Amino acid sequence: MLVYGAMISSLSLFPMAVPWQMYGVGIAKAHYLMAVLCMVIVTVGEVIWSPKLNEYTAAIAPKGQEGTYLGLSLLPWFLAKTVVSYFSGYMLLHWSPEKVSINGVDIPLQQAMINGQVSYWHSPAAMWLGLGVYALAGCIVAFLLRAWLTRGAHWRMPQL
Repeated sequence: MLVYGAMISSLSLFPMAVPWQMYGVGIAKAHYLMAVLCMVIVTVGEVIWSPKLNEYTAAIAPKGQEGTYLGLSLLPWFLAKTVVSYFSGYMLLHWSPEKVSINGVDIPLQQAMINGQVSYWHSPAAMWLGLGVYALAGCIVAFLLRAWLTRGAHWRMPQL
């Protein structure tokens, strides 16, 4: 469930990778709809994986060290947030600048997107596609390595 929930969470980036015109509404409404879809999907995924992370972490921890293991289970999250914050400025400048130069004239990105002057691969949607593929790839690797990752876990049955 941990991997499946993470996969659902990673899929939350793909509604924002769809060109805004596919939503059949204006650019502003399309982006609001993308954000809502993203939040709904990531919430469903997190409801699935978050409790399982605590359960899995406690299951692999030696007796008496569960708290330490639970604290350390958030270390990858912290490292990922640190790396993402480093690259986010570059990604925003590349795929979502305030203005783009069209024939030597700087115009707002939103206007260029409405006019169809920005290709998909230079639009914010391409950024979300790249991030979504990256997130999904991590889930696929975890799925393929699930036997190795769960080796040695001591699953406890709930008391009725």
